[in-house]
Amino acid sequence: MHKASFGVPAILLAAVLTVPLTSAPAAAGAVAPAAETAAETPIQFTAFTVTPQLIDLDDRDVTVSGRIAKTADPAAGVAGLPVSLGGPDGSLGTGVRTDASGAFTVRATLSRGGTISAMAMAAGYGQAYARVVVRAQAWPTRVSVDRRVSARAERGAAVTLTGRVEVEKGGVWRPMPQARVRASHYVNGASGDIDHAYGARTGADGRFRVNATVYRTGSWVVFANPFHQDFYQWTGADAGEQAVRQPTKIERFDAAEPAPLGGYGLTRFRVLRQAERWEAAPSGTPVAVYFRARGSKSWRRVNGGYVGANGYAEVPMRVPGDGDWQARVPGSAEFSASASGVDYVDARFATFIQGFNATPEPVRKGRKITLRGGLAYREPGNVLLPPLARRTVKFYFRAAKTGKWTYAGSDVTDGNGFFGLKATAKRDGVWRAYFAGDKTFLRSFGKDDYIDVR
Repeated sequence: MHKASFGVPAILLAAVLTVPLTSAPAAAGAVAPAAETAAETPIQFTAFTVTPQLIDLDDRDVTVSGRIAKTADPAAGVAGLPVSLGGPDGSLGTGVRTDASGAFTVRATLSRGGTISAMAMAAGYGQAYARVVVRAQAWPTRVSVDRRVSARAERGAAVTLTGRVEVEKGGVWRPMPQARVRASHYVNGASGDIDHAYGARTGADGRFRVNATVYRTGSWVVFANPFHQDFYQWTGADAGEQAVRQPTKIERFDAAEPAPLGGYGLTRFRVLRQAERWEAAPSGTPVAVYFRARGSKSWRRVNGGYVGANGYAEVPMRVPGDGDWQARVPGSAEFSASASGVDYVDARFATFIQGFNATPEPVRKGRKITLRGGLAYREPGNVLLPPLARRTVKFYFRAAKTGKWTYAGSDVTDGNGFFGLKATAKRDGVWRAYFAGDKTFLRSFGKDDYIDVR
């Protein structure tokens, strides 16, 4: 991402690098004669000037002139010597040669400030260099915005920024035509990251119109970026902060089933938000779970929660009965409301196998053991666990040091929910009681009981 600076450079002043005109050793960057062989005649610039040395957009024409002479005799100009001239934009001309007095003059138009350099060399002569720095006058500019952006907007809303760019010349502010304008949208503060930028140009009256789109909460700043940047100071204007409400959606919604009637189940889902693209909603985004009883048209809120890592949420639900479940994101200043699909849950009574026990223990191999216990269920609003009669309970055995369960028989609970079975003790192992459940009651397991057979 690009970083923005609100600093405005000061007006640049003229400065000229003095050109040494003697053959004495030169400091770094100064004009100096190059090393020559014994067969070459040393030469030097006895003069090198650029006029003017401070330019502005209305006066960018300069005259580059100089004179080249023998180092041993500065009065003896070197005629017909080719001179290479370079400026900020490259060559300032070709075919430049000194006249009979060793002088030359070239006129050029600069697009910006920078270094004007000259180099002279020819067969039989050494080399000579010179340079002058030309500065550019930067005029003050200003940007005005007609109207700040609205404080709130929906994601993807169109944003139009209009205003004027002006330049000060001679103490008078006047419209700046054909200036480049950039409207930048910042997130994480006005000195933060730019997520989008939109451009336009001013008309003859200095006015601009930028059409943009906003995707997330942030602030707008409009910058003037003149075509000839060296001749204008950069400037910008605050166009206001904008809180953007982003669309949301819920995916992968699931209410665990079958669910215990009067007990608690669990809903799981993921929440996404749409910025430039769909992405996980941030942690802490509030969510809620709603229930609609079978045959009813009304929804009611059952529980609330918050989004966790990567947009995922888990919200417990107290199950009042059969019906539809749905997750929702409440509408807020930051996010628009959304709802998941509907998941129908068949609510059943939770069951419990109580007091399961295999006796006696320890027991001799080949003797009979008795398996006993009781089956009960949870009834909403009843702190007691009523017995569950006339239900089949199955028994399984797993021998020690094995992982395989073997079916050992079954029994039907009596009017008080009790069940029992006689079995033969053959080897050490674990006994288990299991109720498979039905359309009204959930399945359940008893606590496994280990028997030591001797």
